[in-house]
Amino acid sequence: MERRILLQQLGSDCAGAVEPHDWCGRPLEKHLRICDAAIIDDQKPDERLAQFIALSLRGIDISVEEIAGFYHEQLVDLMATGRLNGERVSGTLDQVLNTHLHSFFMHAGAARDYLGSFIAMRIGEDPAKVDSFKLLCKKLRTRHLDADPLLAALIARGLIKESQQKGQWETGGWMWELTELRNTSTHRRPYGSRFAEHSGIAVPLSPAGQFFRYRRPFQTQAGEDVLDLVVRQYQRVIELFCHLAKISGFDSEMMVITDDDIIEVRISDE
Repeated sequence: MERRILLQQLGSDCAGAVEPHDWCGRPLEKHLRICDAAIIDDQKPDERLAQFIALSLRGIDISVEEIAGFYHEQLVDLMATGRLNGERVSGTLDQVLNTHLHSFFMHAGAARDYLGSFIAMRIGEDPAKVDSFKLLCKKLRTRHLDADPLLAALIARGLIKESQQKGQWETGGWMWELTELRNTSTHRRPYGSRFAEHSGIAVPLSPAGQFFRYRRPFQTQAGEDVLDLVVRQYQRVIELFCHLAKISGFDSEMMVITDDDIIEVRISDE
């Protein structure tokens, strides 16, 4: 709304001018960029944290897309060269998979921690001091439990649970599993550091051998496939944040630009 009012004011002040300038004599296009930057950089804490969560979730989207693309390329290559008999294959592009898998867990962990700060702010804590999901759990007390619907949803799903020490809370459920995967990737070892993770194979999906999929193990030869692991965590994360957005009390609809929002249209030959 603030941006719309500002743009309308700029438009009215410049109406009829031969060259678009603002009231300070600066080119309007430059001033609009300055105003946009001021609006974005002057966000309130809840706006900033919501934006941080959105950017992290977009990073997850990109990582999943790239991992799936790697799988597709590897399978096409194996089928084109006829290596469909269980032969394990590796190549220089393996580092691409390692990088995007690391990126996935980094962004997932960031979204989790920004969520922790966001909820901390909503229950009256300082988000600058409670800057992770783990610190949120440590800060929780009985008085907080009914203070916010987002927190209540996490507790109801078992993603935050009471620890063995009465009155203390900790990460639970699949959020704990995601945290362990993130910590492994970030602090313990990168994917690809174990022998079983150096190569992948084409796996037949039908007895006749007409359909195949690419498989890349995690940790051991019999370990879970990397893409299956990522997709499971991805679906959980996205479903959770969609649910939290709906019960947050904020408008979660996509932004729609109407005629009232458009002040000027410029058509370039480029």
